[in-house]
Amino acid sequence: MFCAAPPTQPSQALDGIAAAHNFRDWNTASAKLPAESAYPSTDETAEQLTDRINQFAKSRSEAAKALSPEENRERLLAGRAFSDEERMEIETLLRQLGSASKSASV
Repeated sequence: MFCAAPPTQPSQALDGIAAAHNFRDWNTASAKLPAESAYPSTDETAEQLTDRINQFAKSRSEAAKALSPEENRERLLAGRAFSDEERMEIETLLRQLGSASKSASV
């Protein structure tokens, strides 16, 4: 699920990131992350990781605004909304957030 227009809010960027990983939306992605992770662990709290994810989404949203509507549309249609590096970064953050959230609720 990609939209033709670039995200203008961090929440839209988060939903776009979740969609890029085949989740319906951000809430679904964060709820379905596995308890165990093969990704680097962190001592950050769930709140700190959420802040990092929001910062990433905001910076990504700002970067998309710098492109023309045609460039954004081409990237989205080609499935290149995010670089491989960006996908890995957000996937790592999402998994770390899932682990931190589950640890906090135990």
